[in-house]
Amino acid sequence: MLLLGAGESGKSTLIKQTSLVYGTGFTANDRHRFANAVYNNIVESITNLLEESEVLAEDSNLPEANVRPENLDAKSAFFRLVEAMRRPYIDHELAQVIKQLWRDPGIQKTFEYRHLFYLPDNTQYFMSRIDDIGREDWQPSDEDILHARIRSIGISEHNFRAGTNKFLVLDAGGQRMERKKWILCFEGVDALIFVASLSGYKYTLFENDEANRLQESIALFNEIVNSKHFLNSAIILFLNKKDIFKQEIKETPLSTCFADY
Repeated sequence: MLLLGAGESGKSTLIKQTSLVYGTGFTANDRHRFANAVYNNIVESITNLLEESEVLAEDSNLPEANVRPENLDAKSAFFRLVEAMRRPYIDHELAQVIKQLWRDPGIQKTFEYRHLFYLPDNTQYFMSRIDDIGREDWQPSDEDILHARIRSIGISEHNFRAGTNKFLVLDAGGQRMERKKWILCFEGVDALIFVASLSGYKYTLFENDEANRLQESIALFNEIVNSKHFLNSAIILFLNKKDIFKQEIKETPLSTCFADY
């Protein structure tokens, strides 16, 4: 089975969920690796929010996106603490600084405009977990690991067993720079699972903040489904991130992505 999809579609999360149900779950080494990923995801989220708050305030005439004066020390402390970290780790001090910044009205206003720039989908989840993550004895839970984001690079193999059936799943990185490697997996595919994020209708790509994620997925699926390589393969379209989509659609109409909707 071949697992394809654009970046941020949730392919790797699907693999992790399958591992919990049909595989061996997460090892101690897995939890250590994903603890590092959680740190990187949180730092990336706060860094992007702080940088984009300035952009919105200056370039988009949205002064309410500025970090409030009383939280400027926390902003400076964040960059200082991250720079001083010798390993990926969020201690209590850094967790409290992040918590303070996340509660800042300017950062919350910037978060409302997250469709204008790249921000990991897991930002809100990890902000709700920041007190626990800042504990000295914290280890990522299964739920934390499912939310953690590690960008897929290259092609990875995963073996699963469901009853008496054995499956070999190939997961190929979805970013544009990774897609040239896909051709290496196109021979002998029994089934192709194409993963598309429903919530991507209001967000841009990591590698191109001018390109819409869902539009990218539609174009990519159209290319893949009509490829001569998959004439004899079962093709499954997996629409992912329904939970996020249900929340986003309350705030942003589909016309954001489809002008004639």
